[in-house]
Amino acid sequence: MRSIWIHGWASDRHIWSALPLSSQDHIVTLQQHSANFATYCEDYWQQANVTEPVRVVAWSFGALMALQWLQQHPQLIHRLILLNSTPYFVAQSHWPGIAAHTLINLQQRLDNNTTQTLKAFWWMLAQHETRPRHCLAQLQRYRLNQAWLMQALQWMIDVDLRLVAQHYAHRCDWIMGAQDPLLPVTLHHQLPGQVQVLQTGHCPMFSQPERLWGTLEAMT
Repeated sequence: MRSIWIHGWASDRHIWSALPLSSQDHIVTLQQHSANFATYCEDYWQQANVTEPVRVVAWSFGALMALQWLQQHPQLIHRLILLNSTPYFVAQSHWPGIAAHTLINLQQRLDNNTTQTLKAFWWMLAQHETRPRHCLAQLQRYRLNQAWLMQALQWMIDVDLRLVAQHYAHRCDWIMGAQDPLLPVTLHHQLPGQVQVLQTGHCPMFSQPERLWGTLEAMT
């Protein structure tokens, strides 16, 4: 089955380079867009040229796009595999996540100094992996547009797709990291669908690509 791969925030399509993807697969490259979130997602869906059911693998922020696709095109999506992600990033009284003030502060720091903010963010991710220097080197390869980073971060604050995930729980598989510095382990018990936990941080495609690939293949 053909797969579509969606990267996350502060990264690009090359996060999947250590995995043996099929030549038939489609890899999304997220960029700045002037539209609202639903239109943004639909434009990328059209680019993927989906004519028969596909599997969608999405990492972190990319899971929001995958869930939006599932809501709009359920007949053409066989399954979602969502890595180190959540249908809603912001912590609520009964929903584990990232504190809203943390995300707002990240926006402010990005606006003041994008380069230094990204370096600090990437190091925070890398130091929780089994090969932190390798992970950091991979993340630092990316050349990212500040406007897209700000836009995507705002969507991480605003977009809540918990109801969609709950409705399609039978088609959602989650792969989470036990040492993920962004998403608390308490979230794992509230995700709708099947959840597998790897002994990684937020970036298993860098620290344990073979283990990640084996887990993905087992979910096919």
